[in-house]
Amino acid sequence: MLSRRNWERHANPWSVWTRVASFPFFAAALWSPYWIGWWSLLPLVLITVWLWLNPRLFPPPPTLESWAAQVTLGERCWIAQTTTELPGHHRIPLFSLYGVMGLGLILWTSGLIIQHGWLYILGSLLAFIGKVWFCDRMVWLYRDMKQSDTLPDDLRPAE
Repeated sequence: MLSRRNWERHANPWSVWTRVASFPFFAAALWSPYWIGWWSLLPLVLITVWLWLNPRLFPPPPTLESWAAQVTLGERCWIAQTTTELPGHHRIPLFSLYGVMGLGLILWTSGLIIQHGWLYILGSLLAFIGKVWFCDRMVWLYRDMKQSDTLPDDLRPAE
C-alpha cells in the first residue's frame, strides 16, 4: 500500500504514463524465458523494481487537473469504499471491467503456460485495454465524488 506522500507522487502524469508504457515491457519480460532462458531473470527483476519504484520517483504534480492525476485520485476513492459511499452507477461498470481484466489475465496466463504466443498477446491486450478503461472510469468516479462533495477525508482540501 502506498503512503499518502507516495500517492501524491504517483499522481504525477510522468508516473502514470511511464507505468502504462511499462506494460509491454512487463509482458515481454514474462515471455522472455522462451527466448533467453535463465537470462530472463534480468528483465523480470528490472521491470519489477521499476514498477515498485515508479510511484515513488516523481515529484507531486503542480496541479491535479490532468487526466492521469485524476486516475490516481479515483483509485484512492475506489480503495476508500469501505469508509466512503461510492455513487451506485459506478459499481456495475467497474466490476464488469474487473471481469474483462480477469478474462485477459486468464488468457494471458494460459498462453504463457502452454506457450501459445497469439493467446498470450490476446490476453495481454484484453487485460491492458480493461485496465486503461478502468483508469478512465476512475477519473469519472473521482469527478462525480468531487462534484457531490463525497470525497474520502484524505482527498478533501485542508480547511
